[in-house]
Amino acid sequence: MSNQNYDQVDTLVAEGSLKWEQDQIVALLVQNATFNRAHKTLGELGAKYVTSAPINGRWIGEGGMGMGQPAVFQKVNLGEEFQVLVAKDEGRGDPLVLAFLDVDNEGNPITVVRTGSLIIRPSQENMPSGTVEPPPTTGFWLKL
Repeated sequence: MSNQNYDQVDTLVAEGSLKWEQDQIVALLVQNATFNRAHKTLGELGAKYVTSAPINGRWIGEGGMGMGQPAVFQKVNLGEEFQVLVAKDEGRGDPLVLAFLDVDNEGNPITVVRTGSLIIRPSQENMPSGTVEPPPTTGFWLKL
């Protein structure tokens, strides 16, 4: 399964433990991760951590979509496959995983093919028609 939320997102939202606009939300670049919706932290994935980037300019869009600006990963190896995790960093060294992204908008693995910088622009699929968001945005990171 590709580009999915982890099960704990619904629970965190219901408890009020996930505040998309206020919490420290980051994109984690990892390798060799597979999706298991029951995972709760980065440590449970057994993935190779590569780097992280903040997801800035966040707000809740129509229909509970977690909106935000793209994440930029600098100096990333060319030609390798990556997965991106949206995570809540609580400062304990093992961020809570929220969403798993492993393919681009064409269904291909996430890779860098030309420059060494990887820019992840979240999906605009399933955006409600007539949605107007504050600029700049390229889409939503996860459904809250």
